[in-house]
Amino acid sequence: RQSLVRRGIEYTLLSLGAVPVVFQAKLAGESEQPILIGELGAAAVSATAWTNSSTDRPVWGAVAQFVSRSPQVRGLGATAFFLKRRDIGSEVDAILERLLGGKLIWRGRNDTDEVEASFVWYDDQCSHCSAPMVRTPYLIYAHRQVWPERPPALVNFEYFPSDARERQIERLAVRLKRPVGAVVEGYRDAKMMVETPLRQTCSSCRSLVSDALIRPDQALAWPFPEVDFKLAKKVSKSGWLTPTKPTLRHPPSLKAWEETLQKVRARRSQRRAERDLLRREEEAERKAALARSRFERERREAEAKEEAIRQAIEAEERATQKRKMAEVEAVLIREALVAKAMHKLQQLAISRWHDGAKAEFWLSAHDPKLGGRPKDLCLDHYEACVEALKAARFS
Repeated sequence: RQSLVRRGIEYTLLSLGAVPVVFQAKLAGESEQPILIGELGAAAVSATAWTNSSTDRPVWGAVAQFVSRSPQVRGLGATAFFLKRRDIGSEVDAILERLLGGKLIWRGRNDTDEVEASFVWYDDQCSHCSAPMVRTPYLIYAHRQVWPERPPALVNFEYFPSDARERQIERLAVRLKRPVGAVVEGYRDAKMMVETPLRQTCSSCRSLVSDALIRPDQALAWPFPEVDFKLAKKVSKSGWLTPTKPTLRHPPSLKAWEETLQKVRARRSQRRAERDLLRREEEAERKAALARSRFERERREAEAKEEAIRQAIEAEERATQKRKMAEVEAVLIREALVAKAMHKLQQLAISRWHDGAKAEFWLSAHDPKLGGRPKDLCLDHYEACVEALKAARFS
């Protein structure tokens, strides 16, 4: 009480009989800071009809509880200040001096720091349509201020609800004054997602872009101080601690960042040129292979056609030769038959006239009844020739 009065701090007092239990100190305007004398225990606190039901967080982060010989009253959100000196008044005064001077504050396990975060972005071209686009492959936090035990690091974008992600992309587009393609959900593995570039749609052709110019370790050199959103990160230490305000961090070199982008763009352009050259070579080889295949097919077709023509000619020649041989054979057979028939007829003529000359004359002379020479008609009209022979007379 003396410490509060000496500092001119107004308070209300809840007592159990004549024993003070809770001081409600008015600090920071109308805010109240409970200060509990926990020596009488939890029953005494309950008897004062005091509860910590206010929705406002105490100025010091929790109820300031002082005990010397008794256990602390539990359930008040913070550990008590255990007084050990004989001069309790001076010990309490020293603690209150630190609390009132802002040199001591309670940080619980569920308390959080609002840590700044930002998209790591750069101007790029869509790998599908080559349209200009803003590429946002990573998110970085703790990049603007120096936080105890919080070095700059990449953060998982899936940490945010989908509607919050859309709003953040829209705000980034407004700040940059050009469209930013939507970030689509990617991998679900949290560890992998931090290291994997965010997949993003091109605002021109709506194609999915998944590659990134920079690696995760290069993204940590993000040089710009803009803050796109805040992340609530749990504190690394809990207890009554000396508050530390993060100081502004000296940003990485903008020149080095631009040089990095220039180098990686040059390497990517070279890779793309090599890939395009390889693609053109493969296309040329494919066309050459098609041309060779077409030439070979046409050559085979021409050879097959020539072979078919040659075979047809040979077949025709064989047929002609066979036909000629058949004709010759037929002629020879006929000649043989004619000779046989004429021989028989000649023998008949000789036997009739007993004169070979007359017989030969008759065979070679034109017979009006036969309509020709007997020697020519003897095969086909043998019987008629025999009858004509019978009727023949020499004068």
